[in-house]
Amino acid sequence: MKKYVLSFNSTHHAILAEGVFKSEAMEYKMIPTPRHVSLSCGLSIVFSKDDLDRVNKLIEDKKIEGEVFDY
Repeated sequence: MKKYVLSFNSTHHAILAEGVFKSEAMEYKMIPTPRHVSLSCGLSIVFSKDDLDRVNKLIEDKKIEGEVFDY
């Protein structure tokens, strides 16, 4: 299954995003940021392709500063 990684420029946004994912009961995994991702505080969230639209809406609605990359 296709996966994406949500990367952040600060740990504040990584922790904020993790809280949002938890409160929305989404499936995700917090990981060290992959090397091919340039925007990074060192933490990223991996999630399923099925959740891409939902994640993009949450990023916008919750004002989370992050960027989505192929995993």
